[in-house]
Amino acid sequence: MDRFGGDLNELRKNNTGYDLRNLLVGSEGTLGIITAAVLKLYPQPRQVETAFVALKDLDSCLELLTAARIDSGERCPALNSYQNSV
Repeated sequence: MDRFGGDLNELRKNNTGYDLRNLLVGSEGTLGIITAAVLKLYPQPRQVETAFVALKDLDSCLELLTAARIDSGERCPALNSYQNSV
């Protein structure tokens, strides 16, 4: 079969077998037992701040987000934005 300028018979199948991670997690322990795990832990923040601000446009929102990420050491856990569409 020849389509799109190439021979599809030369393509190798690369999705053989089961996805073991999903298989073991979904089996609730009936197909295997997890004996070790690696966790990536982050230090607890020294303080938590909450703010509600009104900005004139999306660019101002992005500038605020950039400043918050820099000031918090790249750990700004949440930012919500709402647009007035009147």
